[in-house]
Amino acid sequence: MKIVLVLISLISLQTLAAEKKKLVTVIGSNMAAPFLLDAPNKESNPQGLTTDYLKELANILGESFEIRVLPKFRIREQFEKDEIDLNCYTTKEWAGEGNDKFKWSVPLFVIIDQLASSNGPVKSIQDLHGATVGTVLRYRYPGIFEDSIKKGDIFRDEVKSEEALLNMLSKKRINYGVIGHVQLRYYLKNHPNSKIHSSALVLSENVIRCWVRKGSTLSVERLNAAIEQMKNSGRLEEIFSRYR
Repeated sequence: MKIVLVLISLISLQTLAAEKKKLVTVIGSNMAAPFLLDAPNKESNPQGLTTDYLKELANILGESFEIRVLPKFRIREQFEKDEIDLNCYTTKEWAGEGNDKFKWSVPLFVIIDQLASSNGPVKSIQDLHGATVGTVLRYRYPGIFEDSIKKGDIFRDEVKSEEALLNMLSKKRINYGVIGHVQLRYYLKNHPNSKIHSSALVLSENVIRCWVRKGSTLSVERLNAAIEQMKNSGRLEEIFSRYR
């Protein structure tokens, strides 16, 4: 009888473990280093800054994350099918439609979009009057940059990713591009002979957050507590420091 009870207990524990599924999160496949490092197996085994802070969040939460690397349209597609629990590299401006289907976390960090140039330093937005500036396809850049585009003072040349944008700048196929300050700093550190100039001109600022799908087993309150712990303990800053 005791053996039967032990077996039943073991089966029950295995069933509970199986029922606790991994939380699915995503990384955009067009993200530039250091957020997603370029590697032959980056889709199946993503490495970089985003993976590092996602693993830290999972550890604090006591959860397991399945990280999927997907293009933007696939993220939307899988989210609509309730296959994604959270996304921790996004903003309220980027999300667009669908805000009623998920909840927003507290801020993770801020990305500052700077002007990068292959045509010498630029000091002000007025210096770009009439210029064509490289941007990432369908990205939004809230602030003086988008205001100047709406006025017709600046024109966008859209490319598929920041990585492609940096490559075009390095080969002088374009003169100007908008790059996040973390990505630009990492690129220039690893390409000391690059002809790309980093400008102090801030074109926009993006408050990076997570969203959590309504209906996920993860509550935004638990996630917020984990984010605050990661920030207050200095762990998030430590992760960022690896890539500076």
